[in-house]
Amino acid sequence: MANPEMGLLSKIVRYDALKPAIEWGLREEDFLTDEGRAIYQHMLMMIRDPRFNGSTPGINVMALLYPNFDMCDDESVSLEAYCTMVREGKLAVEVQS
Repeated sequence: MANPEMGLLSKIVRYDALKPAIEWGLREEDFLTDEGRAIYQHMLMMIRDPRFNGSTPGINVMALLYPNFDMCDDESVSLEAYCTMVREGKLAVEVQS
């Protein structure tokens, strides 16, 4: 399986699932990588910006904004499962430090 952070972001993009991820409780701080955190922050900025009317980037926009971004989510893994994996990764790092 791909990095859970990238899998989660890919799932969000593929299924326009930013609002459900936010409702689940996903936060910027849950992302351990700079890349994952930056992409998630950009998505949050877009959904909050009135110019975008609540839209989030789709597959084609992501390809333009982040040419190296790989749509790598696994269809059998739910959004909630990805959110849980990302949060557990963050908690594991916090416990170790």
